[in-house]
Amino acid sequence: MWVIAFLYNGRYKETGFTGNVMVALCVASFFIFWGVTVGQVSDPIVGIFGALAFVFDLSEEVASDAMDMEGDEQRSTLSVARVHGKKYALRVSSFFYALFVLVSAVPFIFGWLSDIYLVAFVPMDIALAYLAMKLARSGTIEEGRAIIRQLYLIITGFVGVVIVLSVI
Repeated sequence: MWVIAFLYNGRYKETGFTGNVMVALCVASFFIFWGVTVGQVSDPIVGIFGALAFVFDLSEEVASDAMDMEGDEQRSTLSVARVHGKKYALRVSSFFYALFVLVSAVPFIFGWLSDIYLVAFVPMDIALAYLAMKLARSGTIEEGRAIIRQLYLIITGFVGVVIVLSVI
């Protein structure tokens, strides 16, 4: 991950989607490293939470680029938004948020998590879906950034609830 982060900062930051994927991989790696640390790397929940972190961060990276097209233009960054337009980038971001919601169902389909965790997953999925649709239709940069902040608050609250549920 250090090599990926180093390459991203030195060479791939301006590549757009490739750079977005590199950042999302680094974020997702925390879950994999956690699994290694506690001796549970083969636990499918570790992989699911890593996948959720990857998809969420990738969604956010693409959306944030759409909110910073001016800065990307100054740095000659080939972001999805700069290459294909803001609306297209926000649709791509919404696609990944929808993928997040689908992936979040996997632990319940396979019985890897008890139904008590639905207390965290269902409200989060509803909020993410609603905010992703709202983000795709956001009219201003300020509105889009506010929605992205709300998405981060939702995911932070989700992590908090999952932690609490895992100790009770």
